[in-house]
Amino acid sequence: MANKDKIDRTIMRSLDMVEKLEKLFGNNGAFEQAVAEIGGDIGWFGDVRENLKALYGNIEELHMGAVGHMDMEESAKPDFADIDDDGDEEESMKKAAKDKEEKEKADESIAYMKKLAGITESDDEDEDDDDEEKEED
Repeated sequence: MANKDKIDRTIMRSLDMVEKLEKLFGNNGAFEQAVAEIGGDIGWFGDVRENLKALYGNIEELHMGAVGHMDMEESAKPDFADIDDDGDEEESMKKAAKDKEEKEKADESIAYMKKLAGITESDDEDEDDDDEEKEED
């Protein structure tokens, strides 16, 4: 991101320079009047003004081509996939993967403890059925 900021600053400084030149070569500006006073051809000033206007536009286009895609990519990025199934699609993939790994380890530990205690999956289902019956009473 530091490079993008540096590019933005460089572009802004360049545009400022062009604006200063546009003022210098402005229509009926002090410089143009000084050239006219000594009998110089002020017809070239119009060409310079047109070229400076085009240069300003070209620099703006260069800016868009150089860094504009970054802004579009950021806004076009979808939310992160909810790989740990916790409903948070804005957490980083790294954090979600770590959370998923921790949940899997916890589930493995619970399954191991159930195995040691002699609890089977059918026992778990029976417990769930008992809970539902109690709620109905």
